[in-house]
Amino acid sequence: MEDCLVSRSGESARSGSAEQTKTRACVNCARLKMKCQWPNSGAGRLENSCSRCSRMKLECRVPETTQRKKRGKSTRVAQLEKKIDGIVSLLAAQKGLSPLTPESPQDVPSQQQPISEDIQTVPLAQDRLPPPPIMGRSDDDYADLELFPGFRITHDEASKRLEVYRRDYVPEFPFVPMPDSLASHEFYSESRFLFWTILAVVSPLKEKVQMDFKAWFRKYLAEHVVMGQERSLDILQGILVYLAWNDFHFYGDLQVTSIIQLAIGLIIDLRLDRPAGAILGAPRSLLGDAWTSMGKPCSKIKTDQSSQDKRAVLGMYYITAILSLFFKKNTIVPWSNHLSQCCDHLIEAREYETDLYLVALVRMQHLAERGFSAIPAVDYLDPTPPTFRGHVAMTMNNVQRELERLSKFQPDSVKKNHAFWAHYYTLLVRLYEPTILMRAAPLNTSEGTLTEPLQHSEYMWKCLEAVADSFQEQLTIPAAQMSTLPVTVNCVLAFATVTASRLILSENSPDWDTSLARRRLNFQDTLKGLSDQFEAADQEAIRLDRRRRVMEDGSSVFLKCSFKVRWIRQWYMSKIPQEEQQQHQQQQHVQTPCTALAQTQSVIEPTPDWAANFQFDDDFWSDLMTGYDADALDTSLASVAPAH
Repeated sequence: MEDCLVSRSGESARSGSAEQTKTRACVNCARLKMKCQWPNSGAGRLENSCSRCSRMKLECRVPETTQRKKRGKSTRVAQLEKKIDGIVSLLAAQKGLSPLTPESPQDVPSQQQPISEDIQTVPLAQDRLPPPPIMGRSDDDYADLELFPGFRITHDEASKRLEVYRRDYVPEFPFVPMPDSLASHEFYSESRFLFWTILAVVSPLKEKVQMDFKAWFRKYLAEHVVMGQERSLDILQGILVYLAWNDFHFYGDLQVTSIIQLAIGLIIDLRLDRPAGAILGAPRSLLGDAWTSMGKPCSKIKTDQSSQDKRAVLGMYYITAILSLFFKKNTIVPWSNHLSQCCDHLIEAREYETDLYLVALVRMQHLAERGFSAIPAVDYLDPTPPTFRGHVAMTMNNVQRELERLSKFQPDSVKKNHAFWAHYYTLLVRLYEPTILMRAAPLNTSEGTLTEPLQHSEYMWKCLEAVADSFQEQLTIPAAQMSTLPVTVNCVLAFATVTASRLILSENSPDWDTSLARRRLNFQDTLKGLSDQFEAADQEAIRLDRRRRVMEDGSSVFLKCSFKVRWIRQWYMSKIPQEEQQQHQQQQHVQTPCTALAQTQSVIEPTPDWAANFQFDDDFWSDLMTGYDADALDTSLASVAPAH
C-alpha cells in the first residue's frame, strides 16, 4: 500500500515537473501560429510530443524558458536624476531640510530634526554654485534669430516689437490679433512665417532690408504654397498682414493679384468659406458614404473653425471688397450667410475688444456692396450715359439710411476711431459717385416727377458733402496713428481725391456749378493739410522707432505721398481761373498774413508747361499712382518739392 502511494506520489511529482516544462508552445506550432495541445499523460509514461507533432510524426521540441533581464535606467535618465538630487540637496542644505529625491530614503521622520551648528556655520563653496538665474530671462532671449543677412533680432527685442504690434497695429487692422500670453519663443516655434512677417511690419528696417524681405516673402509663398502645396492658417494670416502694411499701387496697376489669388485659394482649400462640417457637393451627395466605404475619413469636412479662422476669411473679404468697390478689381471673396455667422460669433465671443471694430468694418462694407449692386453700372467711355432717375435716388437713399443706422449703433470704442468715419464717408462718396457720369433728366419731358430733373445736381452736391466730410475725418487722424494705418485707408483716400477733382473741375453737366463746388470744398487747403499730415507721419515713424514704409524704389511712402499731394495742389491751382486764385490769396492775407506771404509765389505763378496737357481724370491718376517719374519734374516743381 505504501509502495503504491510512494509510486503514485513520485509519478505525480514527475507529471508536475513535466507540465512545468511545457508552458510554451513547441517550435513547429509557434512557427505556424497554431495552438499547441498536449495529450494527457497515462499508463505510467510521459508524453514528449504535442498532439499535432505526434499526428504529423514531427520532432517536437519546446524551447527553453529563459528569464529576461530587467532593463536598467538609461544613462541620460541617471544623469538627470543625479543632477536633480544634487540641486535638491543644495536647496535642502540652505533651508535646513532633508533632501527628498528618488535616490533618498523614504522613511522621513514626522518631526524635522534640527541641523547641527557645524552644518549651519560652514559656508558653501562659491565655485560649486551656479550663478543665480534671472527670473524670466534665459540665454535664448539674447540669442540672435536671423531670417537673412541684415534681418536679425533676439527674442528679447522680438517680445518688445510684438507688444508694439498688439498695442498700435492690431486696433487699426484687427483681423490678425495676438494673445497677450503668447511669448516670443512659443510664437517663433509655432509659426515662423507669421512671426517674421509681423516683425518686418513693425521693426525699423533699412530700405534694402525691406526690399529683401518682400523678395523673401514671395519666394516663400512660391516654394511652400505653390511647390510644396502647404495649406495652413498662419500662411493666410501672414498674407493678410503683408497686404495690410505693405504699400502697393492699387489704383492703376495692382501688383498683388497673385498673392491675393493665393490667399483665396487657401481659404477654399482650408474650407473657411463654408460652415464647419459642410461637404462639397449637393445636400444629398454620396461623397461622405464613398469615403467611408473606402475606409478613409472624408477630407471635404472641416469639423471645427476657430475664431482665428473666422477673422482670416473676414479679412480677405474686406480687402477684396475694397479692391472691387473702389478700383473695379473683380477678385473678391463673395459674401455668404457663413460670413454673417462669423460676424455674429465674434460679437458673442468678445475675445478681443477689437473684434467690435472688425465686425463694424465688414458689415459696413457689405451693406455698401449690396446697395451698389442695385445702381446701374456707369462707364466713363460710354458715349450715351444713362439718365439719373427717381429709382436711382431711392436706392441711394435706402443705402445711406442703412449705413447711418449701422454707424449709430456702434459702441463708443468704434465711434471714437477717426479711420472708421473716414471709411464711412468714403463709402458715401462711392455711393453717390456714379451721379457724376449720369445726365440730368430733361425739363420738358412728361416722364417722372416735377423734381426729377433737379435730383441730379442734388445728389452731386451730396457727393461733394461726403467728400468734404471724408477729408475732414482724415485730417483729424493724429500723425502717430497715421504711421500705423493699413494701406486700405490710403486707398479710400485716393478714391476720394479723384472724385473731388471730378466734382470741382467737371464742365460736362450744365446743371452743376463748379465754382460754387470749389468754394465749398476749399480743395487747395485740404491738399496742403494732407501733404503736411503725410510728412508728419513719416517724422513720427522715425521718432517712435517704427518702420518707415518704403516703395519698390526704396523711397519713403509718406514722403512720396506728401510730394504727390503738393504736386496735385500745384496742378489744381494752375487749372482754376485767375480770379479765384486772387480771391484765395486775399483770404490767406486776412486769415494768416505770414503764411500767405510764403505761399504767394506758388499761388499766382503762371501755369507750368507740364500741366498744360494733363487732365485730372482716371488716366491721370492711374499714371500718378503707378509710380510716375516725379523726379523728372524737379525743375518745374522746385517751389513745391519738400525740403528733405
